Amino acid sequence: MSVLTEGILTLFGKRYEDEGGFVIMILERKIIILVWILGLAMVVIFVRRSNVRRFILAHFTSQTIVWFSVILQVKLRIISFPVREFPRATDIGFTMTYLLYPILSSIYILLEPRRSRTIRTLYLLLWCTALAWLNYMLTQYTQLLDYKFLDWFMGSMFFIFLLVLTKVIVRWFYRNGETETFEAELQGKS
Repeated sequence: MSVLTEGILTLFGKRYEDEGGFVIMILERKIIILVWILGLAMVVIFVRRSNVRRFILAHFTSQTIVWFSVILQVKLRIISFPVREFPRATDIGFTMTYLLYPILSSIYILLEPRRSRTIRTLYLLLWCTALAWLNYMLTQYTQLLDYKFLDWFMGSMFFIFLLVLTKVIVRWFYRNGETETFEAELQGKS
């Protein structure tokens, strides 16, 4: 096994070795690596150059909301993260809190249709259902997330809160199109 592989596995937590000395990755570690690869691929695929600033704003906004609410939920013992990347540093799962949910909510903001209110509401409900299903799967089949008192419905309500609040803050930041006009002028000159 290469030194690079050993270093990466050590970063992700404990090393499990079989009788032959080969490192065995548990399912949770594989999922964490897959989330990083797919998350970064989604950014490359869905974020156009003209939307980078909007993506960054939405990402940091949703990251802040998720971080604050998850810390509160962990301290109140509503949820826990049995398998974490940095177990000595925090009780929060780093990949889910700082990468997965913020990237998905930022892509939601970028891809939201600008049609009627009904279509936007259906779009929101579709995303919240997909995120709640993802959360449910992580809870049921892995040790990445463990709900103590919440169920899938409350998870859906959290995702509605996250997506709507992120959208409101991003729209507030870009109110009246002032910043978008400035960005369009900059792109036109270069």
